[in-house]
Amino acid sequence: FRSLAISLVPAMPMVAGQLFLMTFVLIVSFFIVVKTQPWRVWQANVLDMLILGCLMIVVNLACMFVEEVDIQLIGYLCLGLISLMCACFPALMAYGLYLRITQSMMRKKFDRFVCHHKASAGSFARLTKLLLAGEPGIIRVFIDSDNLTDLDNLFNIVGTQTALLIALCTQGILRSAWCMGEVSTAKLQSVPVIKVIFPEFEEPTDEFIEEVDSHLSDSSILAERGMNVTFVQDVLRWFRGVASFSLPLNLGYMELEHLKVVLTAANVNAGNTSPVPNSSRRSASESAESKIAILVDDRNFEALATAFILAHMLRPHYVHQADMIPRVLRARDVMIRSAMFGLVVCSEGAFASLPMLRMLATMAELKCRCIPIFADTEFKVPSRPFFEENRGMMSNVTGHEAQIIQLVKDLFKEIAVVFQPGLGSSTEMILMTKARELAERINRQNGAKILRLRTKECLDTFVSKHGSLISVLSSPSDMVSPNPSSPATEYKFIDDDWDAPPEVPLPAMSRLAS
Repeated sequence: FRSLAISLVPAMPMVAGQLFLMTFVLIVSFFIVVKTQPWRVWQANVLDMLILGCLMIVVNLACMFVEEVDIQLIGYLCLGLISLMCACFPALMAYGLYLRITQSMMRKKFDRFVCHHKASAGSFARLTKLLLAGEPGIIRVFIDSDNLTDLDNLFNIVGTQTALLIALCTQGILRSAWCMGEVSTAKLQSVPVIKVIFPEFEEPTDEFIEEVDSHLSDSSILAERGMNVTFVQDVLRWFRGVASFSLPLNLGYMELEHLKVVLTAANVNAGNTSPVPNSSRRSASESAESKIAILVDDRNFEALATAFILAHMLRPHYVHQADMIPRVLRARDVMIRSAMFGLVVCSEGAFASLPMLRMLATMAELKCRCIPIFADTEFKVPSRPFFEENRGMMSNVTGHEAQIIQLVKDLFKEIAVVFQPGLGSSTEMILMTKARELAERINRQNGAKILRLRTKECLDTFVSKHGSLISVLSSPSDMVSPNPSSPATEYKFIDDDWDAPPEVPLPAMSRLAS
């Protein structure tokens, strides 16, 4: 294209016109190269721009050697260029006004914008999007993992393309400069805001507001965008009076359903505070029987959100098998007696929870096929120091500490599935792919091993034959003996890589040992 345009320059009848056209072609070519970077090697792009710049200088110098000058033509060209420059200013202002009017009259690109601190509410933000997607009046929900490609455009999306901002209020949101920038932009652009308050969240105090500059992760992010400390302080005072909805400690299907109704509502009146009711009535999802149970530590909201997301993404794979639709089990829930598969959501502190271990032991009694789900980057597979620290609590599960320790060890012999919606790199497409692979694994006959609870007799026989791996301690105060007339027995695992015996009858066990 450039060569063709240059070849047409001599067709101009006058020298002044030829020089003008040549300069115009070179300038346009220069900007195209800068914008598109057409060459694969960056050095070639730099060389191309350098050549074009030198050619423009040569053409300008050539103007000095022109003997015949058409003053009238040059005057017309200068007048046209000056008129074009003057017309650009009102045209740009008119275009901006047009965009302002059309954006106020037309539907915003995003019906809801989920403002959240990634480390403390990343998974719950994903769950919020899944709850709202497809609801009447809700077309698109923004979360950064799915919809953001350029951080510099983040605040512009809040201010011009968002109908309602949902602030997931964990303690981290007040210390994140990006989150406070989103809330500040919403206030500045009169975008409605609603707060979803987590149990651990505390409203900013006057002392916190006065020292907000020292609490923010990086206040320069706001300063670069014209938001000084005084403005952020005013926003925090305003933020305390924004409409809010409090989440209960026991979050289940009923509470999530009510939260969805609240966030779907089109009109939210500022200052209206309404807690999500903690209903004792069980929903159909909570009471339904299922062959797939998702076990989760409900003290951790991020782990709980991960469990609900996993259940939601597995549901389409069992749409024609009602008894296979996954159900999330919390500590206060009744175990599903029809369960055949157990998905154990592994989060930090999960295996230090007595209700969690009791649920796991019940799954073993039902002989469920269990698969561990790694939902937390901070989670570590329990090891000997963990067992030593929590053995008193573990002994209260079944009365035999060794049973629970081996039960946990057996669980992690199964290959785990990493499913972490809270990560910034976990897009909806990636999570759906992992859910599909997990569904295929569940459907296979050998997709997971059966989790069994070792009997005390089986463990006693193994101790008597393999004392080198297990030391036997008598009458510990924290053990509950099944027989009051005999001392209780505690098993202390010496080797972390110890493989427990299979659950076989005692005569077969004796033959195996001999």
